[in-house]
Amino acid sequence: MSKVITLLTSGALLGLSDGVLNPCTWAVIFILLSYLISRGVSRKRTICCGISFIAGLFLIYFLFLLGLVYAFFKIPQTYSDLITYSLGGILIGLSILQFRDAYLWKKGKKGVVLKITEKDFKRIHKIASAGTILASFALGFFTGGAEIPCAGIYPVAYAKIVTLAFLSPLKIIFYIGWYMLFFILPCLILVLAFAYGIAETKKWKEWWEKHRGDMKIITGVIMLILGITLVTGIFSSLVA
Repeated sequence: MSKVITLLTSGALLGLSDGVLNPCTWAVIFILLSYLISRGVSRKRTICCGISFIAGLFLIYFLFLLGLVYAFFKIPQTYSDLITYSLGGILIGLSILQFRDAYLWKKGKKGVVLKITEKDFKRIHKIASAGTILASFALGFFTGGAEIPCAGIYPVAYAKIVTLAFLSPLKIIFYIGWYMLFFILPCLILVLAFAYGIAETKKWKEWWEKHRGDMKIITGVIMLILGITLVTGIFSSLVA
């Protein structure tokens, strides 16, 4: 039972953190929604395009996580343990950077901001301008691949946690799907909020900029806790 609770809890926390705090996802979905709204697209079509974007994002990200788990299983146990401890150490280091960035953000300065390259952004604008359901799916798929560097350590850490549990193939798919559910949840809420006029692009961006420092603190806490549990072997014992 502790294994199930640990996997579900870590999947929900890391997936939600990845979805909420991934700057690349927000940047692209803002572009898509802003374009649709500016063109006066109907609510139904806005929702369909938004869900299509999320489906494309889900597919590529799901395959990426599945590939990570497969890769970790292929690594010899000696190196696997080293990777576990290294991931824990990286998470602790990144948590310190998050706290530092939060402090700088509060002071009106920008810390380390991960982002999609300028070249990829031009492609994203071109695809988004089509404004079709198929183009939205392609945009989500392309974004998922281009934003992997923005994701940071979240998917890598969860893939390693799933590997430590030594699960059957079907259970691995379930837990990756569980992570993905929380990853796409913020995007789904945003699409519905814009489609039903609950939120405006400008105000949402202003809110995001205002609270980005708080988000970094939350991220730092999650990373610190997860890093400590990996380094000390607590996670390994919980999912064993």
